[in-house]
Amino acid sequence: MVVLAAGAAETSLYDRVKAGMSCEDSQEHGRYCEYKVAGSIDIGIKDVGGEHTVIGFRHSDVDAELYGVFYGGCVAVVPGKGNASPKHRDYGVFISPRNGEVYRTSVECEHSLQ
Repeated sequence: MVVLAAGAAETSLYDRVKAGMSCEDSQEHGRYCEYKVAGSIDIGIKDVGGEHTVIGFRHSDVDAELYGVFYGGCVAVVPGKGNASPKHRDYGVFISPRNGEVYRTSVECEHSLQ
């Protein structure tokens, strides 16, 4: 169970990251996707799937509820110190810089990189 701010409905981490995801195509930057979870993370990926992909961690704080790290070629969104939920080794979601999609496991995300 993920504890959210007062008044917010309980939602899975996967659903929260998917809800905060937006992507657009531009001639200047290729496909650009951003991922936001209020008060926790703000991550952008420029030129998704391109030759010059750039991952920006605009806000990622280990002391917050969630933070982002680079793991196995993917961006992992994992619990931070401010997360009140019980944590286990497999808790987190994974974002592929190859296609911009959010995955429930690192294995699924790593397969997207091939």
